[in-house]
Amino acid sequence: MLVKIVGTTSKVRVIRALFHLEHATGREISRKGKLPSSSAKAALDELVEIGLVRRTRERRHHVFALDPHHPFYRPLRMLFEAEDAVAGRVATTVQEVCAVPPFQGFRLVRIGVDGLRGTLSVQLQPKPGRLADSLRDHLVTALRAHHGLTVDLVLADGRFMGHEIVWPGAAGKVHGA
Repeated sequence: MLVKIVGTTSKVRVIRALFHLEHATGREISRKGKLPSSSAKAALDELVEIGLVRRTRERRHHVFALDPHHPFYRPLRMLFEAEDAVAGRVATTVQEVCAVPPFQGFRLVRIGVDGLRGTLSVQLQPKPGRLADSLRDHLVTALRAHHGLTVDLVLADGRFMGHEIVWPGAAGKVHGA
């Protein structure tokens, strides 16, 4: 049953989109899940067939929603919530690293989760000086040790440092910010 539910990336993206949207048209799910409409449709058809997703008709559109009575609804919700909670734990680690001399003065500006790509983005405001490379090295070490995460991409423009953080099992590397 689990293979039928989460056997493809498309199904995971559709389920995640529905957890965030609650109910939506196929087009909205495709857009939120960053999927071609044909992939979203195929995944939705399979998820409707096994009963995890309900399909209703509203006006001229099919509207989809997760069925909260399905036996796998709650466990899946817990998995997605646990994945989303990674951001809070990473933010704590980043703040702890930035609290240690000589990194005091670096400030966490924003942290975001893209569970669909398997990445977190962390934006820091560095203090003046040449500590950015050293901070990056300390963050890489701390994130690997505490969370099993790797830093894939670091961008710096003098005002902000952006980090793309990839967790284990994420499909491929992320390039670009």
